Amino acid sequence: MKLLLARLTRNKQGQVARTDEVLEAESIPIGRGSDCKLHLPDPRVALHHAIIQKSSAERFTIDATQGVMAIDGRAERVCLLKADLEIKLGPYTLSVLPTPPDVDVALSLELSEPLADRTDTTIQAQKIAAAGLSSTWLSKRRMSWLLAGAITLGFLLWPVWHALN
Repeated sequence: MKLLLARLTRNKQGQVARTDEVLEAESIPIGRGSDCKLHLPDPRVALHHAIIQKSSAERFTIDATQGVMAIDGRAERVCLLKADLEIKLGPYTLSVLPTPPDVDVALSLELSEPLADRTDTTIQAQKIAAAGLSSTWLSKRRMSWLLAGAITLGFLLWPVWHALN
C-alpha cells in the first residue's frame, strides 16, 4: 500500500503550511508508539491507536485497535476510507483526500486541538514543588555532616556513659 500523507500545520496567524510524505507498507499503524509508521506525538493518543490496511481490491479501512475514533462525529471502531471523510483520532483530524494516480490512499493530518498553554497557576505550582532543601539554610552536604557528626558522637559517648554507670 502506498499512502500520501499531507501534514498540515498552522502558525500563530492561522496560515497553513503543508508537507507531503509517502508511506509504503502492508499496513500502517497510527499512534504515539515509536514503532508506528504514522507517529502522533501527543499524550492523548494511545500507543497503537489505529491501523490502516487494505481490506479488498482498491478498498482500505481504518481500524481503531486501542483508541477512540470519531468518523464524521460518530464513534466507530472500523471504517472504510472514502473521499471527504473526516476522522478524529484524539486531538488530530485525519481527512481523506481525493486519491492521486500514483498512490493508493491520500490523507491530510492536522492537530486540531493543541494542548493548552501553561498558565501562571501551573508555573506557580511548579515553583512551589521545586522548593526543597536548597531553598532553606539546610543543604544536602550540611545535613550529611550533621548526621555523620551525631552518629560519631553517639558511638563515642555511649561506651563512655555505659562504662561510668
